[in-house]
Amino acid sequence: MQSTVDVTAADWIEESLRFSKGRWYGSAFKLQPWQRTIVNDLLHTYQPDGLRQHRTAYVSVPRKQGKTEMFAALGLYWLFVAGEPGSEIYSVAGDADQASIAFDAAKRMVEQNPAMEAACKVYRRSIVRPDTGAHYKVLSSDHAGKHGYSPDLVLFDELHVQKNRELWDVMRTGMGARQHPLLAAVTTAGIFDKTSIAWEIYDYACQVRDGTIQDPSFYTAIWEADRDADWTAPEVWRAANPNLGVSVSESFLEQECAVAKETPSYQNSFRRLYLNQWTQQTERWVDVAKWNECAGDVDAEELAGHRCYAGLDLASTTDITALVLYFPDSHKVLPWFWVPEDTIKERSRKDQVQYAEWSRRGFMVATPGNVTDYRYILEQIVAISKKYKLQEVWYDPWNGEQLAVQLAEDHGVNTIQCRQGFASMNGPSKAFERLYWSGELIHGSQPVMDWMIGNATCKRDPSDNIKPDKSTATDKIDGVVAMIMAIGAAGTGIDHTSIYETRGPIEVSW
Repeated sequence: MQSTVDVTAADWIEESLRFSKGRWYGSAFKLQPWQRTIVNDLLHTYQPDGLRQHRTAYVSVPRKQGKTEMFAALGLYWLFVAGEPGSEIYSVAGDADQASIAFDAAKRMVEQNPAMEAACKVYRRSIVRPDTGAHYKVLSSDHAGKHGYSPDLVLFDELHVQKNRELWDVMRTGMGARQHPLLAAVTTAGIFDKTSIAWEIYDYACQVRDGTIQDPSFYTAIWEADRDADWTAPEVWRAANPNLGVSVSESFLEQECAVAKETPSYQNSFRRLYLNQWTQQTERWVDVAKWNECAGDVDAEELAGHRCYAGLDLASTTDITALVLYFPDSHKVLPWFWVPEDTIKERSRKDQVQYAEWSRRGFMVATPGNVTDYRYILEQIVAISKKYKLQEVWYDPWNGEQLAVQLAEDHGVNTIQCRQGFASMNGPSKAFERLYWSGELIHGSQPVMDWMIGNATCKRDPSDNIKPDKSTATDKIDGVVAMIMAIGAAGTGIDHTSIYETRGPIEVSW
């Protein structure tokens, strides 16, 4: 290995820069050993022809490891020392605000060094060297379709949020005229999607790291917990967090882990953000092992005549309708599912599940025809209401308004709207979490419901409210939604209003 400069990049950073924020603001920049290795490897590893070896880099660490400050410093080293005349350095991310984080750190570092500040012009989203024509700028996905860039350093922050590969390709293909270009992804793990650019680059990086692919131009540095590691174990945290004890404390991870243990919807967030593991869902909601422990015995005949509440998630014309009864005295749940008979084959292919087998075994009812037969479902719900002591039915008004009116007007079933926003669903969702996590819930291990539980994800708002996430069309969770509404109907203190208090009757025609 040789170097074309007298001072290594890591030494220059520590001698020239100061931290830009936090408790170390204004103090001399101190790189940790793992950071020094990355910086010097990227800047001082050369090919026999004297050109730098690494053209692409994938550096992946959990949150709070100081990666933003490190790569902001790397950008400044490129601007003031290592870059060509007319260098184009870009801080790139999914949106301008994210891209500005590293750039703003770099700007604050420049402002703390009078000699550097005098040698450049600092603007809101660019730092320009008038003497060399070099610049350091912010770019976001808004620029993905624009060409004409000739970057020699691109710091691609949080690659996992990129919606497509366009911006990555624009930057990569623009580097052809540069002698020492470097395209560096600096990211935390994301949501698994084998079609995403983030997963593509991560997968390639792992193969380079493991020796499956021989590519000396590609630099890999990944800190992550093993897929099967115990995510609650401090030794696993230490292995995945190179800056543990420096920029992030073990006590902080203990607190976050405690939240994840008690709140299943936070487990995937903890694993993705603090252990750098790629996860399947935005927020894993249900711990399947805990759910399975709640199987118990649910006998539909033994529950006849018992007090219960229902949640109804009525399908669109060709999809699944779910009705779930919740018996608060025993915490048992009893589900029904309906799907149009003529669509079973296509739905099985699309959703990759055995609808026909479930229907044959009585776990799902095939309704006549190729669209949802609302009359058939109405008759079955009426029969259910007579067999069990049904107190009220909560329903999603999106598709269920007409059937709810029919149940109420013609059959005396108490029906109440439950809109699917955070205000209505947060209380029931958290009640569901408490019931199954404590082992009180008994669900009988109904195969369709078990499948939907495995699909279940939730959304979380800034106030820590949660609700089921139905945005993934092929991952059906209708039974989960209906079950949560049933639990809400049984009493979680939500303000709910009968449909007749918000409007008059509507004409129903089926």
